Amino acid sequence: TMAAQLKGEDDHTTITASSDEEQLKVIQLMETAVPESTHAERQRFLVDCNGNQTAAIDKLIKYIKWRSDHCDDALREELDSWTYATQMLQKCGAEAATTLPCIVHVHEQTTRYVQHLPARIDTTLAKPSTYALALAIFLEHLIDRNSNE
Repeated sequence: TMAAQLKGEDDHTTITASSDEEQLKVIQLMETAVPESTHAERQRFLVDCNGNQTAAIDKLIKYIKWRSDHCDDALREELDSWTYATQMLQKCGAEAATTLPCIVHVHEQTTRYVQHLPARIDTTLAKPSTYALALAIFLEHLIDRNSNE
Protein backbone atom coordinates (compact mmCIF):
# COMPACT_ATOMS: atom_id res chain seq x y z
CA THR A 1 0.00 0.00 0.00
CA MET A 2 0.96 3.56 -0.46
CA ALA A 3 1.45 5.96 2.40
CA ALA A 4 -1.21 8.60 1.87
CA GLN A 5 -1.91 11.71 3.83
CA LEU A 6 -3.99 14.82 3.45
CA LYS A 7 -2.30 18.02 2.42
CA GLY A 8 -4.28 21.26 2.05
CA GLU A 9 -3.47 23.70 -0.74
CA ASP A 10 -5.73 26.62 -1.69
CA ASP A 11 -8.93 24.95 -0.38
CA HIS A 12 -8.11 21.72 -2.27
CA THR A 13 -7.12 18.49 -0.59
CA THR A 14 -4.62 16.29 -2.37
CA ILE A 15 -2.99 12.95 -1.74
CA THR A 16 0.70 13.01 -1.06
CA ALA A 17 2.43 9.75 -1.95
CA SER A 18 6.02 8.70 -1.55
CA SER A 19 6.44 9.80 -5.16
CA ASP A 20 4.34 11.58 -7.77
CA GLU A 21 4.80 8.58 -10.06
CA GLU A 22 3.35 6.20 -7.45
CA GLN A 23 0.35 8.49 -6.89
CA LEU A 24 -0.33 8.72 -10.62
CA LYS A 25 -0.20 4.93 -11.03
CA VAL A 26 -2.64 4.32 -8.20
CA ILE A 27 -5.10 6.98 -9.40
CA GLN A 28 -4.88 5.62 -12.98
CA LEU A 29 -5.53 2.08 -11.74
CA MET A 30 -8.56 3.33 -9.83
CA GLU A 31 -9.79 5.22 -12.89
CA THR A 32 -9.50 2.05 -15.00
CA ALA A 33 -11.35 0.03 -12.35
CA VAL A 34 -14.08 2.63 -11.72
CA PRO A 35 -14.23 4.93 -14.79
CA GLU A 36 -17.50 6.59 -13.73
CA SER A 37 -15.82 8.02 -10.61
CA THR A 38 -14.30 11.49 -10.54
CA HIS A 39 -10.64 12.22 -9.82
CA ALA A 40 -11.61 13.79 -6.49
CA GLU A 41 -13.67 10.73 -5.51
CA ARG A 42 -10.72 8.46 -6.26
CA GLN A 43 -8.47 10.65 -4.12
CA ARG A 44 -10.97 10.79 -1.23
CA PHE A 45 -11.51 7.04 -1.18
CA LEU A 46 -7.78 6.35 -1.38
CA VAL A 47 -7.13 8.65 1.59
CA ASP A 48 -10.04 7.09 3.51
CA CYS A 49 -8.48 3.65 2.99
CA ASN A 50 -5.02 4.83 4.11
CA GLY A 51 -3.59 4.32 0.64
CA ASN A 52 -4.82 0.73 0.26
CA GLN A 53 -5.80 0.77 -3.40
CA THR A 54 -7.72 -2.53 -3.29
CA ALA A 55 -9.86 -1.39 -0.36
CA ALA A 56 -10.35 2.03 -1.99
CA ILE A 57 -11.50 0.47 -5.27
CA ASP A 58 -13.89 -1.90 -3.48
CA LYS A 59 -15.37 0.95 -1.46
CA LEU A 60 -15.60 3.23 -4.50
CA ILE A 61 -17.42 0.56 -6.53
CA LYS A 62 -19.98 0.18 -3.72
CA TYR A 63 -20.43 3.96 -3.53
CA ILE A 64 -20.95 4.30 -7.31
CA LYS A 65 -23.54 1.48 -7.18
CA TRP A 66 -25.30 3.16 -4.22
CA ARG A 67 -25.20 6.48 -6.06
CA SER A 68 -26.73 4.98 -9.23
CA ASP A 69 -29.54 3.47 -7.12
CA HIS A 70 -30.29 6.62 -5.08
CA CYS A 71 -29.33 9.70 -7.11
CA ASP A 72 -30.37 11.38 -10.34
CA ASP A 73 -27.96 13.91 -11.86
CA ALA A 74 -30.72 15.26 -14.14
CA LEU A 75 -32.48 16.69 -11.07
CA ARG A 76 -29.32 17.76 -9.28
CA GLU A 77 -29.34 21.41 -10.37
CA GLU A 78 -33.10 21.92 -10.18
CA LEU A 79 -33.72 21.30 -6.48
CA ASP A 80 -32.35 22.28 -3.09
CA SER A 81 -30.56 19.43 -1.31
CA TRP A 82 -33.37 18.41 1.08
CA THR A 83 -36.11 18.49 -1.58
CA TYR A 84 -33.81 16.46 -3.84
CA ALA A 85 -33.20 13.92 -1.05
CA THR A 86 -36.90 13.42 -0.32
CA GLN A 87 -37.75 13.08 -4.02
CA MET A 88 -34.99 10.51 -4.48
CA LEU A 89 -36.43 8.52 -1.56
CA GLN A 90 -39.69 8.18 -3.46
CA LYS A 91 -37.92 7.27 -6.72
CA CYS A 92 -35.93 4.49 -5.06
CA GLY A 93 -39.04 3.07 -3.39
CA ALA A 94 -38.39 4.06 0.23
CA GLU A 95 -41.55 4.21 2.31
CA ALA A 96 -41.99 7.83 3.33
CA ALA A 97 -44.61 10.52 3.43
CA THR A 98 -44.63 12.92 0.49
CA THR A 99 -42.76 15.54 2.47
CA LEU A 100 -40.45 14.83 5.36
CA PRO A 101 -39.50 17.63 7.72
CA CYS A 102 -36.00 18.90 7.02
CA ILE A 103 -33.63 17.44 9.61
CA VAL A 104 -30.51 19.39 8.60
CA HIS A 105 -29.36 22.97 8.40
CA VAL A 106 -26.33 24.18 6.48
CA HIS A 107 -24.33 27.11 7.83
CA GLU A 108 -22.10 28.70 5.21
CA GLN A 109 -19.73 31.46 6.18
CA THR A 110 -15.97 31.07 5.87
CA THR A 111 -16.40 27.35 6.62
CA ARG A 112 -19.41 25.20 5.81
CA TYR A 113 -21.08 23.34 8.69
CA VAL A 114 -23.94 20.87 8.44
CA GLN A 115 -26.09 20.66 11.56
CA HIS A 116 -28.24 17.55 12.06
CA LEU A 117 -31.54 18.26 13.81
CA PRO A 118 -32.74 14.88 15.19
CA ALA A 119 -35.61 16.43 17.16
CA ARG A 120 -37.35 17.04 13.81
CA ILE A 121 -37.50 13.32 13.01
CA ASP A 122 -41.13 12.21 13.02
CA THR A 123 -41.31 8.41 13.03
CA THR A 124 -45.03 8.52 12.22
CA LEU A 125 -44.04 9.79 8.74
CA ALA A 126 -41.10 7.47 8.08
CA LYS A 127 -38.80 4.97 9.76
CA PRO A 128 -35.49 6.21 11.22
CA SER A 129 -33.66 4.26 8.49
CA THR A 130 -35.54 6.28 5.85
CA TYR A 131 -34.41 9.52 7.49
CA ALA A 132 -30.84 8.15 7.54
CA LEU A 133 -31.06 7.42 3.81
CA ALA A 134 -32.47 10.91 3.18
CA LEU A 135 -29.55 12.39 5.12
CA ALA A 136 -27.04 10.38 3.06
CA ILE A 137 -28.66 11.51 -0.20
CA PHE A 138 -28.74 15.09 1.10
CA LEU A 139 -25.00 15.03 1.83
CA GLU A 140 -24.23 13.45 -1.55
CA HIS A 141 -26.20 16.27 -3.23
CA LEU A 142 -24.62 18.98 -1.10
CA ILE A 143 -20.99 18.02 -1.72
CA ASP A 144 -19.70 18.41 -5.27
CA ARG A 145 -18.34 15.13 -6.67
CA ASN A 146 -15.29 17.03 -7.94
CA SER A 147 -14.48 18.46 -4.52
CA ASN A 148 -12.10 17.08 -1.94
CA GLU A 149 -14.21 18.57 0.85
